[in-house]
Amino acid sequence: MKISVVKVVGLSVLVVLSAFLGALGYRAWRPHQQVVAAPVPAPVVAPPDDATISIQRERDWYRYFYSYYGSMERYRQTGHVDQRSRVYADAIGEFYEIDDVSELALCPAPSDSLVTSQAIYFGARVAFLSQRSGGPIMYSMSYLGSADWIHGEEPFDAFWPVTSGSQELSAADNAGLAATVLSAHGSSAFNRGDLQYFAPISFNVADANGDGDDDFWLGGRLVLSGPDGYALDENEDLASKEVSFLDQGSATWALVANRDNIDVFDPGSIGSGPVASIPLEAPLSTTRSFTVMPVQGGTMFLAVTDGSVDVYNLSTGWAADRVASLTGFQTGELFAGAFGDFTGDDVIDFWLSESRWKNDEGEIVGRLMLIDGAAIASAGKVDVQDLARTTLLGSTRYSDYDGISATLSPKAGDLDGDGTLDLSFTGHRHMSEAGALFVLPGTALKAGAMSVTDPSIIKIVGQPVSQLAPYYNHMDLGGHIIVAADNDLCSGLNAGAIYDVTIPESPRMADR
Repeated sequence: MKISVVKVVGLSVLVVLSAFLGALGYRAWRPHQQVVAAPVPAPVVAPPDDATISIQRERDWYRYFYSYYGSMERYRQTGHVDQRSRVYADAIGEFYEIDDVSELALCPAPSDSLVTSQAIYFGARVAFLSQRSGGPIMYSMSYLGSADWIHGEEPFDAFWPVTSGSQELSAADNAGLAATVLSAHGSSAFNRGDLQYFAPISFNVADANGDGDDDFWLGGRLVLSGPDGYALDENEDLASKEVSFLDQGSATWALVANRDNIDVFDPGSIGSGPVASIPLEAPLSTTRSFTVMPVQGGTMFLAVTDGSVDVYNLSTGWAADRVASLTGFQTGELFAGAFGDFTGDDVIDFWLSESRWKNDEGEIVGRLMLIDGAAIASAGKVDVQDLARTTLLGSTRYSDYDGISATLSPKAGDLDGDGTLDLSFTGHRHMSEAGALFVLPGTALKAGAMSVTDPSIIKIVGQPVSQLAPYYNHMDLGGHIIVAADNDLCSGLNAGAIYDVTIPESPRMADR
């Protein structure tokens, strides 16, 4: 038999190669034989530390915003519409652009970095303060919510006369009030309830020290006006508490929300302890930003529980009778605003905001309900939908994940000068994160159900991705509105700004 040299050489190479691989731990291949590798223990991975988690959160947050910036810039330059710009592109014909109807009133100190800048998200919370002489002033501060990774340890806050025209602030304008509270108590002083909503400023303001200028609460600390401006009261008994003012005309009191009762303090002598304690028939909610909201000139207040909004009427000796219990609310933010006589009976009415309210399809659209001040005084237990004189619903036409009524003016104003009160409200992340301001003229107010898409409603859109109207307040001032945009670019990325918006005489109809 003849044996091919090539075959011999080939077999020899295979034998040598098999031996070499065997020495390295490899098995020679055999037909129809399954080779099962020995199990390899899973590596032990340590949980990420706080710094790693913070970096990931920042990366995700800015990836989200940059995608919107890019999408909106493509749309503005080329007309290209994608998933992120779709809502804006579809509805922009119904809106005035804010540049065309406003003055950029206030820019913060320049922001020089993406995160941890002292000016990041300026205007995230505001308070409007009446003064005994001159026009009102505004206190505005940067974001200090529970997400510590997205804000710095040097917050920027400032006071500004709202009638003073445009201005760019500098580091020297920092009031330092928020920084003092943050240093003493951390960001927990600015966050409320089990869900840790960012609600640093009290539900309302009032003249607590009798000097004719409004005072306010900041992280549970009383901020008092004085000859040298505003300063924190040194008493810390109420630090990190939810506090609101009960203004009875002849006296102003501080209402401190506890779970089962409300303590009443004299703001001028907090250190002396409460002057009274008001027991509640149902415990206050632990998941809402505001649970005690005074209404109707110091005789009534709302107490928000987990299942209802209870209405109490005060009598002599701090006795409080529950005169109504409104039910039918969903979870999420709930607050009252736009106080004024909408029904023409000389009794103060107000609107209840549920900005995270979902419709029957499960879509977050938000709703606003007009509560008749006269009817509520003896309403008993009732579904709020049955009591509401008007229910105004949001629409997915202007946002598919954000509801209306992120902010309300504390007091409703006559914005068109016709002698009737008008309703102004907002959508913080409407119109592809631009944010939107809406005005329902009093003459167009109807009983029953209404929609934000109603053609009588004046609609104004913010700058692209500026997030107009962060919770909870804007301010009606005659024919114009002061409103923040805490993601505005006027001083850098995520710097924020304040706008003075002149309300157009009629809705924009040309492109509909």
